[in-house]
Amino acid sequence: MAFFAALFLAVSPARAQLVPEPAASASAVPVDPFGRGTPRSTITGLINALAQQDYDRAAFYFDLPVETNPHAQRSAAEFARRLQALLDSGGSLTPFSGLSNDTPGSLDDDLPLNRERVGTITVNGKPNPVLLGRKEVDGHTVWRVPVETMRVLAVAKVPQPGTQATEGAEAIAVAGAPVQDWMVLAGLAVLSFGGLWILSAVILAGAALRPQGRQQRLVSVPVRRPASTEPDHRRGSVLYLGGETSRGDRRAADPAALHRHLRRGRLRMARLATG
Repeated sequence: MAFFAALFLAVSPARAQLVPEPAASASAVPVDPFGRGTPRSTITGLINALAQQDYDRAAFYFDLPVETNPHAQRSAAEFARRLQALLDSGGSLTPFSGLSNDTPGSLDDDLPLNRERVGTITVNGKPNPVLLGRKEVDGHTVWRVPVETMRVLAVAKVPQPGTQATEGAEAIAVAGAPVQDWMVLAGLAVLSFGGLWILSAVILAGAALRPQGRQQRLVSVPVRRPASTEPDHRRGSVLYLGGETSRGDRRAADPAALHRHLRRGRLRMARLATG
């Protein structure tokens, strides 16, 4: 037992010296402050900056010396605006699951080892790939938009910031439709309501005039009354109608009819003096 204990103590220090210290080696790996270590993390950070319209932050995802050169920083911010405009006007990015999350990137494509395709934009009617390039910066690997894609962005025709502000209302959608379309529908609804209101007013006005016209026609029909045998003080005489026609109808007190019947001898007239 004493022999085995002495052997264990003799081997333990040598074995302890062969075991590496993982904490010391891990602390030596630098970390990129913008999360550009893989193609997936680079696109995630770039899209977040564009969504917030933080173009100064988005400039750090382009392969330009933005940390030390203010002119390069402004140029990279302009490239970020152009990229966002082209993506909004028909461009596309590789789905999140299709982006490589490894530092070396995808090794099974037809691109160079330091290039990664992450999307497509249309410039002057031609599709162009959106690339990322891998470089070593300050001792760690970063993926950024390379010069090839920036050349395409430089010649692209995109709306200016002022034009985008004036056309911002067209980009706003309500219930899946642009605001302009809703305004047109609202205008048509107002016109339809106004037309129906005018039509109903005309119909009601016509209906209100019809009873009055009928009443006037009824009032205007003359009423024939039989001749009275009572004295007419205004004329000073009494008109007596006697006799009947062959049909048995009593004739109306019409002067022309009286004259005809007097000539035929079917009626006789007597004039009585009033005084």
